[in-house]
Amino acid sequence: ALPIFTVGGMIGSFSVGFFANRLGRRNAMLLANLVSILGGALMGFSKLSYSYEMLILGRFIIGLYCGLTTGFVPMYVGEISPTNLRGALGTLHQLGVVVGILIAQIGRAH
Repeated sequence: ALPIFTVGGMIGSFSVGFFANRLGRRNAMLLANLVSILGGALMGFSKLSYSYEMLILGRFIIGLYCGLTTGFVPMYVGEISPTNLRGALGTLHQLGVVVGILIAQIGRAH
């Protein structure tokens, strides 16, 4: 079930431009949040229904969400930030993601 998350992330990241241009940045992020609620609900209810298929589908949908937000958030932050802070705020988003992954890896090692 774990590799399906990365497949969803890849598909989500490739579709960022389509959704951002079609729906606008803010509405696309709102739609992505609804996608995450759907994925979380599927994974949560998979335990109640003893369905591993729901778990796999939920992980795929959460992967879509992660791929979408990885593209939407820096784009949106770059648009709403003041001109003199635009580069720093765009960089801080990616730095936050990388530091979060580092902390998760260190926590898993212990």
